[in-house]
Amino acid sequence: MIDVQLSRLDFGADVTLNAAGYHVGELSPPTIPPPNATYNRVATGGGGPYTYASSDIYVAQIDHYGTVRVCGNGTAQLTATDSEGAVASHQLTVTGVTIYRQARGWLTHTFANAVSICTQLSGQVPSIQDLRALRETYREEPGGAYAFLGYDGGHTWSGTNNGPEWIMVMVFSTGAEDILNPATGLCHVIAQFAGRPPG
Repeated sequence: MIDVQLSRLDFGADVTLNAAGYHVGELSPPTIPPPNATYNRVATGGGGPYTYASSDIYVAQIDHYGTVRVCGNGTAQLTATDSEGAVASHQLTVTGVTIYRQARGWLTHTFANAVSICTQLSGQVPSIQDLRALRETYREEPGGAYAFLGYDGGHTWSGTNNGPEWIMVMVFSTGAEDILNPATGLCHVIAQFAGRPPG
């Protein structure tokens, strides 16, 4: 009888990512995030196959290949479990992510109401540059950001002035830009968060 001794299951060292410049919809990382918002980690030792899990999917998701995709800021434990039930983990800490959430169910609003809605969510109205960056994150996805995120595709407020009486807006489905009067224009609202959005 041969006694086979399995090596100890290991899931590697802790990871810290500065994901500055990464603009992402809440819980919706792109298929291929930028290099500062993803990595691959395969467990070693133990008895395969392995299953992987994240303690906080608002920070990161991990698939069955061990590919980690960042979703937001904070700390998560990434865990590997082998076929014998042994568990190993490493900690992921993420900073610098800019997160977005569409204010669903609130239809369209004046600019003042958009600011109020975002403030109530502890967020802000994104600049037109940041709306462009959000769409760019999903440029390679079928249908782009509009289809991938499922946001309303109509006119959306930005926080960027265009002269004393106008605010820049974006048709989110196409990326086309326009200007509207903030008092009379009605647009959809996307809230932007530098930290973690409220639950």
